[in-house]
Amino acid sequence: KNTVFIKHVLKETQDELYEKTKEKQFVAYPEINDCIEKLKIIYNKGFDPQINFQELKKYRWNYIVSEFIELIKKEL
Repeated sequence: KNTVFIKHVLKETQDELYEKTKEKQFVAYPEINDCIEKLKIIYNKGFDPQINFQELKKYRWNYIVSEFIELIKKEL
């Protein structure tokens, strides 16, 4: 009830700042325009956890897990 999801892009890490393993490592980079838009909504209308719920269906846990499983399958 205190979270607003922000669109993001996963990118493979290439830096020593991240754990070095044989497995690929990823970091999520927020889409700045989406951050700005959501901050404006919160600032102008107050925080309402339902603000973008319909738009954010793809960020539900079961969707995220299925997307993650598909990424893993591609690597096998």
